[in-house]
Amino acid sequence: MLTPADTGKAPTEPAGPNRADLWSRHKTSGQVLDHPSNGAARLADPRTLTGDTWTAAGRPLATSLGDGNGDGLADLWFTTTYDPQSQRSGDLYFQPATTTGWGTPVEIGNAGWGYIESLS
Repeated sequence: MLTPADTGKAPTEPAGPNRADLWSRHKTSGQVLDHPSNGAARLADPRTLTGDTWTAAGRPLATSLGDGNGDGLADLWFTTTYDPQSQRSGDLYFQPATTTGWGTPVEIGNAGWGYIESLS
């Protein structure tokens, strides 16, 4: 996952310059990590963003397009997998960031998103 330049701070990011950070998802735990830019040629040590985990099994695709709702914080978009109980083939969600972590996910596209191969 990548947050584009100057499009919002990561949840719980300290005050200071609004630089583009790299976000990644831990392959096993699903933790979302923020690799903050310190303005040098090298990224600072990663820190875990608070809130939900994002395992590939539960949320196969995830991305950030920066601040999606105008609050100055970089938000996330993700898809879900096929749910045999509801027989839905995957939904698209928007998950807003808050100053303390993640807000409540909002479904913005239902069914069919399980067939999408990538988000960018």
